[in-house]
Amino acid sequence: KVFFDTLLALMLGVFVSTALQFSLLRYWLMRRSGNRDICYYNERCYYPAPGIELPVNNMISHIGYIIAGLHTFAQTVYAQAHCDSYISEKSRRINISPFYAIAFSFVAEGVGSMCYHLCPSISTFQFDTCFMIPIAHLCTVALIDWSKVPRKDHAEAALKYFLFIIVPIWLFNFIGTWFDTNLWWYLLDETPAEVYYTAWTVAVVLWSLFGVTAALDRLLDRPFGWDRRLRLFLKGFITVVLLLSIWPSARAGSGGTANTYLVLSIIVMMVVNMRKVYMLEFRQEMWTRTTCGQAAIKFSYVAVWIAISIFALKYFLDKVSDVSSSGTPATNHDENKPCIFSVFDEHDLWHALSAVGLALNAMFLLDVKVYAWAREHQAGDEEMKSLSSSSSDSEASSSEDQ
Repeated sequence: KVFFDTLLALMLGVFVSTALQFSLLRYWLMRRSGNRDICYYNERCYYPAPGIELPVNNMISHIGYIIAGLHTFAQTVYAQAHCDSYISEKSRRINISPFYAIAFSFVAEGVGSMCYHLCPSISTFQFDTCFMIPIAHLCTVALIDWSKVPRKDHAEAALKYFLFIIVPIWLFNFIGTWFDTNLWWYLLDETPAEVYYTAWTVAVVLWSLFGVTAALDRLLDRPFGWDRRLRLFLKGFITVVLLLSIWPSARAGSGGTANTYLVLSIIVMMVVNMRKVYMLEFRQEMWTRTTCGQAAIKFSYVAVWIAISIFALKYFLDKVSDVSSSGTPATNHDENKPCIFSVFDEHDLWHALSAVGLALNAMFLLDVKVYAWAREHQAGDEEMKSLSSSSSDSEASSSEDQ
C-alpha cells in the first residue's frame, strides 16, 4: 500500500508539473503574440479574473472533481472502518484499496483538466484525458476479489498494471497526439516520418495482442462458458478498435487518439463491471418481492446517477469549441456559444455533472463490494456457528454414553 501510494504521488507530481508547464507556455505565447487563436476558448463565455487574463469560469467548474474525490475517500474510510468493526477472528478483512486510488484519481483529473483549460488545444487535450483513462481502469478492477492475490504480491500486481497497461496507453496517447496535429510531418521529412509512424503502429498492434489480452485474462478469470465467449469478444473488439485507430481518417473520425483510448477504456469498464455486478449481486440473491424491494431501496440513487449521466453527456456533446484534429480557429469560433447559467457555459455544466456522476459511480461500486463482503461474512459466521453447535452436540452425546 505504501509503495502504491508513493507511485501514485510520483505520477501526479510528474504529470502536473509537465501539464502545467506546457499549458502555461502556450498561454504565454498567446499573450505575447496577441494571437488568441492559439488557445481554443469559448470567446462568447469568457470571464477572466481581475488582473489575470485567464478563464476563471472554466477553472471554477473543476472544483466538482476535487469534491468528488474527497467524498469517495471519506466513504471508503467509513466503509473500511464499519466493516472492520464486524470482523471476527475467522473472518476475512475487506479489501477496498482500489477505491482510495479512485478518489485520488478524481482529484488528479480535476487538476489535469484545469491545466488543459488554461489553453485548450488538440496538443494539450491529452492532459484532459490523461487521468480519465486511469479512472476507467481503476473502476474496472475495483470489484476484483483481491483476497485471491497474496498480500505481498499486491505491490507487484499494481506495478505490472502500471508498467504494461497505463504507461503504454499514456505513451501511445502522447505520440498519437503528435500525429493528430501533423507535428511529425512538419518536423521531419516524409520518409523518416513514415518510418516513425510505422514503428508506432507496430508497437500498438503488439501491445494490443499481448499486453491487453493478458490483462483481460486476469479480469475475467471464471471458468464459465459465457465468460470465455465474453473474453474472446472483448479481445477481438479491442484489437479491432486499436487496429482501426492506426488509420489517420478513422482516428480523426473518433476525435483523435486521446478520445479513442478513452472511449475504449470506458466500454471495457462498462462490460466488465456489468459482469461483476451480476456475479456479486444478481446471482447471489433469491429474488422475491421482498428482496426486489430491498434492492430498489438500497440502490435507489442509481436512477439519479443515470439521469445525471445522460444530462452530462448531452452537455458534453453540445460543443462550445472545436478542439479536434480537424478543427481550425475559424471552426472553433463558429462553435462558440453564450453562457447558459451565470458565467458558465455548457461545457462547465459537463464538468459539474460528470463529477457528480463519477462520485455516484464510485459509490455504487463500493456498495456492491461491501454488500458482497457482508453476505460472505454472514455466511461464514453461520457456518462457524453450525460447526460449533455440532461439535457441542457430539461432545454432549459422548459424555452421555460415558
